[in-house]
Amino acid sequence: MTAAPSPQPQPAPLPAVGQFAVSTTANRGWSSIDVAVNGLSIGTLRFFFEPGATTSCAPTTDARVVTVVPSGNVNYTARSNNGFVWSGSQTVQGGGCAEVQLTCPNRDCTPAPPPTPSAAGTWTGRASATACRQSGPLGGTDYCHDNANIFGRSRCPSPNRSPAPSLGL
Repeated sequence: MTAAPSPQPQPAPLPAVGQFAVSTTANRGWSSIDVAVNGLSIGTLRFFFEPGATTSCAPTTDARVVTVVPSGNVNYTARSNNGFVWSGSQTVQGGGCAEVQLTCPNRDCTPAPPPTPSAAGTWTGRASATACRQSGPLGGTDYCHDNANIFGRSRCPSPNRSPAPSLGL
């Protein structure tokens, strides 16, 4: 009779969860960043780390938020008080740690200024069906078609009546 084979040791299963951390290196243009992971709020950042700081899953009050997540793909979103938005996904290994460091161009999350209004352009010609165009940002705008009724009266000639008097433009 032969002895039964001895059981082979089985590797320990990987934990089904890991840690996910979010911090920022942006140092201007924000005072708070709200962070959500897999659709759930996990905290708010109010301080930043210098670039090159060691990544970690050790929570740091107001500077690194950490949560436990199922291993696999994690989705995150973050929004600064000035409206800058980050979103993405990161793989977290069971028993592991993954950190995402948010940043902005040149570490500055200041919103872009609104565009500077440009000159309205100048009208050339007279208010007639054939010779009234604008230059500038609305270049090519047809006065009669785009502004056919001014002060309750038509300023454009129609085939059934004589041309209206000029506006003196």
